[in-house]
Amino acid sequence: MSTDADAERFMKQGLHHHRTKNPGMVEMIENHPKTVYLYTQNHEKNVKNLQKLASLSREAKVPVARLQCQWKSNKNQGQGSTRVYKSHFRTKQMVLESDLCVGATVALSGINIVPEAGLYNGSRGTVIDFVYNTVCGPNDRHGDSLPICVIVDFPGLKLGNAMPWDALNPTVSDRHL
Repeated sequence: MSTDADAERFMKQGLHHHRTKNPGMVEMIENHPKTVYLYTQNHEKNVKNLQKLASLSREAKVPVARLQCQWKSNKNQGQGSTRVYKSHFRTKQMVLESDLCVGATVALSGINIVPEAGLYNGSRGTVIDFVYNTVCGPNDRHGDSLPICVIVDFPGLKLGNAMPWDALNPTVSDRHL
């Protein structure tokens, strides 16, 4: 449990105290790869994430992809219909739209997939690649322009000798090592 003393300590360590002493230190901290930003409001977090994504896109010269959630089902819902109803899902915590680019840092949020293997709420990874169904990729104006999967390298992933959960999709080591 946080106390008033904890809050006071964090305030004393704030970047605003270092600006007058060493201006380069603030930039070094802000650009360090292990720096994590904490915000009290989602809006501030979202603004910072977009700034970092735009900066990464410019520096790495890679495009930003806007991925929008699609609702599909392979299950027949009766009378040949494969329609999916969004109301059947818990959409409050679901990300319905996301902006990503190769090299972006991402994290699992609100779900423990396989905690013992290193895929738990808060696990961070790096986007390695987008895999598309067609050669057109995101430029397919007539078909589905979304990727069939996004390859993310989770450094803490421990599969051991186990096969990937989805043998039909490549793993980072299969494609990039």
